Amino acid sequence: MERTQLQGPINATLFSPVRLQSIVLSNNQLNGTLDLGTNYGSQLVLVDLQNNSIGEFVQGTGYSQELLLHGNPFCQKVRFSEYCIAPQQKNPYATPTGNCVARSCSAQQLLSPNCNCANPITGILHFRSFSFSDFQNEGYYIPLQAVMMEAFKSDKLPVDSISLSVPLKGADDYLEVRLDVFPSGDYVFNRTVFSFITSQLNNLTFFKPPDAFGPFFFTLNTDNYFTGSNKSPNTGIIIGAAVLMLLLIMAGVYAFHQRKMADRATQQMNPFASWDQNKANGAAPQIKGVLSFSFEELRKCTNNFSEVNALGAGGYGTVS
Repeated sequence: MERTQLQGPINATLFSPVRLQSIVLSNNQLNGTLDLGTNYGSQLVLVDLQNNSIGEFVQGTGYSQELLLHGNPFCQKVRFSEYCIAPQQKNPYATPTGNCVARSCSAQQLLSPNCNCANPITGILHFRSFSFSDFQNEGYYIPLQAVMMEAFKSDKLPVDSISLSVPLKGADDYLEVRLDVFPSGDYVFNRTVFSFITSQLNNLTFFKPPDAFGPFFFTLNTDNYFTGSNKSPNTGIIIGAAVLMLLLIMAGVYAFHQRKMADRATQQMNPFASWDQNKANGAAPQIKGVLSFSFEELRKCTNNFSEVNALGAGGYGTVS
């Protein structure tokens, strides 16, 4: 009940309920003398009365848990009291990883508690009626993690590990705990397993949380698990196959071009290479080389070089 404009003194009976674990009444206008009495609850581990107007504190009650009085007039009188020290910000709870050797994962992957890089299913567990306030106490989360892993194993789901982290109280006063479910044997879950796990996490019979948490529901954060940044490792295989296909096409085009050049060169060296026997009424002429004739043979063939047999004139004279 922070910042609720509470006023007046505090009665000692406020601290006596047996199952009470914490009282947070900071940033109000509570005043008078604070007396915890001697009948405070045995489970009371935190009393936060920072930034009120408490002028006196009855000590010697035997309370040895966390009591925060920083920001009250009492602390101006007793500056060095252990109760008047401003509390240090605690790191939020997170499931510890094993003794992982320094390892970095890609931007789309996280390191699992078992030291494997993978793309987890990520979401928020919302607990509606939790009964504890020490959100950083791992003693609450270890049993929760154990019952969840047992549920995954019972359904024979390929889950390597789960991680619980950043517990906090939401705007609706529900306890919100981040959940990461890591795949086993692969970097990602396939679509069938993904759908089944996300469905089971909203099935009230899937697992029973420890009594301190109460009923819950799950909201999914990775709704783009199979698109955008979360890509399957098969993407590299697909890209490689596409590149190989492109190279094969280029090689085919190059071979076809070389074949055309070879055919063109053959045609230039042999003008009768493409001779069509059907259209030319016979086979292509067979040129075996230039024949040599004697003078007498030439004179006889041309009828003594008669002008009647002249075909024309060339650089070396008349051609018969």
